[in-house]
Amino acid sequence: MADNNQVWAVSTPGAPHDARLARQAAYATTGGVTGIVASSGPGVGLTPGVPMSVRLDPCSVVAASTYAGARRESYSFDVPEAIDVAVTTTGSGSRTDVIALVVTDPVLEGREIMEIGEDGTPLPGSEGINPQEHDYWTAVRFSSVPSSARKSPEVFRQWALDRPDVNGPVIPYAIVTQGSNSVGLEGKVKPFFETVMGREASIIVDQEITKTYLETGKFNSYRTIGPSIPFEVPWWATRARVKATIQGVSTRLDGGGQRSGKISGLTFGQSMRQYRWDSRTSSKFGRQNLSVWADLSVSSSRRGTTQDFRLRMTSQQTGATVGLDEWSHIFLEIEFIEDPNAVDNSDPGTD
Repeated sequence: MADNNQVWAVSTPGAPHDARLARQAAYATTGGVTGIVASSGPGVGLTPGVPMSVRLDPCSVVAASTYAGARRESYSFDVPEAIDVAVTTTGSGSRTDVIALVVTDPVLEGREIMEIGEDGTPLPGSEGINPQEHDYWTAVRFSSVPSSARKSPEVFRQWALDRPDVNGPVIPYAIVTQGSNSVGLEGKVKPFFETVMGREASIIVDQEITKTYLETGKFNSYRTIGPSIPFEVPWWATRARVKATIQGVSTRLDGGGQRSGKISGLTFGQSMRQYRWDSRTSSKFGRQNLSVWADLSVSSSRRGTTQDFRLRMTSQQTGATVGLDEWSHIFLEIEFIEDPNAVDNSDPGTD
């Protein structure tokens, strides 16, 4: 190959276009990340009717090269169909396995490659790997992975690359945790992958309070306080980080003293994390700033729709009044993320 400054790709006939240029382009456009493309909607489960088999969903993959001399290069490929991976039963001890996709590039591994003739078939007497039939990625089950290597997909990748039989990029997909004498995988298989290239968007809603919303306690069940604040959800969002800052919450108690309770929010049909609020003053009137937060998954039925946020509070003192009025304000911040790993941290049991 000519030793010149090459570009992927130019239209000049005869200009060299080595495969490494395509890998360099993939690396540059993806920022050198390794993982499963978020929009491809990956997932893991069990093979129907097979008690000891894991099913990996179709997906798209990008993986930074781990070969010496091939840095700042990335491989990309598609997993067009579901893959079933057999898992062995356990004996008297427990075991944790990780199933990963592993890339092999025989030339960079120094392996012998068959010569292919102009007709597309191996030349007579040629030895080595048939490049037209070789699987350049495979699903591999790594058995008995130690706890130190299971802290994150990145930690596992580094552990796997220390094995003598692994040279190319490793993309973890599923983790299987079995106890002793296990003969089935129900409830023992979980995703163990990082998503990349996911879309993100943020909105801020500045909500002025123009009416008075006051509730007088004691009430131990949540009551909605303040207006319903609508917002639009992107059609691709699978996860939402929601934070509401409430400025100037009014607390009142004749004679002064302690006013307290809990504060939460309701959005996407889910209760946000709940927190305690407390106001101690000898004055009849008081004000404070509060906030609520949650990291929620967005169900498919709520994507591309209009949702809303509602503030909810409780009051633990008889005769204590809490609420919002024209001296109050709400700032609602929402970060939408395309992430198949979305996990709720809501409080589903709150009233």
